[in-house]
Amino acid sequence: MIKSKQKKRHAPRVARLTSGLVRSSVRYSRRFFTSARHFGPAKSHFDGKKFLNQVPTMNWSAHVMKWLLNRKGDSWPKWLESEPAPNPSARVDGGEIVITFVNHSTVLIQTAGLNILTDPVWSNRVGPFPWLGAQRVRSPGLTIDQVPKLDLILISHDHYDHLDIPTVKTFLERDHPRIFCGLGVTRSLEIDGVKGAEALDWWDTVDVANGVSATFTPSRHFSGRGLYDQDSTLWGAFVVHTPSGPIYFGGDTGYGPHFREVREQFGPMAVALLPIGCYEPRWFMKTFHMSPFDAVEAHVDLEAHYSVGVHLGTFRLGDESIERPGLDLLQALSEKGLPHSSFVVPGFGERLVAPPRPLGLGLGKPAVARS
Repeated sequence: MIKSKQKKRHAPRVARLTSGLVRSSVRYSRRFFTSARHFGPAKSHFDGKKFLNQVPTMNWSAHVMKWLLNRKGDSWPKWLESEPAPNPSARVDGGEIVITFVNHSTVLIQTAGLNILTDPVWSNRVGPFPWLGAQRVRSPGLTIDQVPKLDLILISHDHYDHLDIPTVKTFLERDHPRIFCGLGVTRSLEIDGVKGAEALDWWDTVDVANGVSATFTPSRHFSGRGLYDQDSTLWGAFVVHTPSGPIYFGGDTGYGPHFREVREQFGPMAVALLPIGCYEPRWFMKTFHMSPFDAVEAHVDLEAHYSVGVHLGTFRLGDESIERPGLDLLQALSEKGLPHSSFVVPGFGERLVAPPRPLGLGLGKPAVARS
């Protein structure tokens, strides 16, 4: 009798949970099967249906199963506990460029009285469904409440670890910032109720405010959020032109000629935010994800005064260990004869001021591993 009563008592709760899961799965399934794409005339990097890289890149979908079935990556910790970071300044005026690394490819750029956020991701898991996708191993370096009022959000491409809709919606409702993204990505945003984003083609430049503008530039990657939309939206990087010099945000990219093109077009970068994670195995990742050795080549191509390593330490996406990007970066800098202080990996929530003073590796400093 007791078991029977317990079953009856729990039945409504189970039914509600099941119903909620079904409704949620149906809602996300519509997005997964809905293609977001750009429509327009063919050009050098668009064949009328799909976007193309400047340099041929491995077909990700044709080889991903081979990688997943043979994956032998280093283990990651289940969780890294971050120490609370101090609140950033509400605004940074004058000639300073202040960079705060939040997590993954999320960076707060403060200069010329503007607050700019790159690829904002605060969700616990990134993927097409709430229960499917990469799960974070470390909390963001700042809480959303610590982020000052935003003026601009830059979205490099539509992959889930760079375009996190719940986070974007939170900041849009709170601050009403402008949002810049690649061609076709506005459709992904509109499907989830994010309206008003501005779509840019490679080399398009848009004025922001206070003498600051932004240019969307080429990268070497791919796009897609569902089953039928691979390469149907445009990926890229950004150059933020400021009174203190240009700031480069590389998004997600393999190594290619686009770094030298940016340098030729806009001069040496004052600061470059370059991805250095998710690069193993090289046979699979090489054409669309840089290793730290590639990133140092990009740092040299850009003639960056100061570079910051991003796209690491948050989600286990590649087969390298969580410490490996920072260690490989130090080796790459040494092999090039470059000072370690010229290209750093900050801790989560760490605040960097350009021009820089010598800084260390940083990644593991503010964290304690938890098994």
